[in-house]
Amino acid sequence: MARSFLASAGLSIGFAADRKSSDAPDTKIAVRLHHAGPTNVMIDLAVAMKQNPNLKVQLNGGYYDLATPYFAAVYELHQLPIQASLQENIDMHFYTSGHMVYAHEPDLKALHANVATFIERTKNAGH
Repeated sequence: MARSFLASAGLSIGFAADRKSSDAPDTKIAVRLHHAGPTNVMIDLAVAMKQNPNLKVQLNGGYYDLATPYFAAVYELHQLPIQASLQENIDMHFYTSGHMVYAHEPDLKALHANVATFIERTKNAGH
């Protein structure tokens, strides 16, 4: 959603970070999130996960979400061109709501608990 807004405003998102890893010693990560046609950031996510094997990803969504359908998200994440071991860095949670998970109070509470647990579990991970 934010990416669509930024694109419509003629803006883009990008990041660059210096880091070292056994796969790419002394390399500079530079990912530009400029896409022609329909936006698909899965390749960008795969690159980021390969460059930083400690990167953790959490997906939260509603089963009845027509904007970002449940199965499409699961399928895309399972099809990422990453090592099998990196799939373990992806955490998925789905709720009985639609796109606005927070509009259904029981799901809002579950979302809050899942995000809080994710943050607690991943803060300073790999450092």
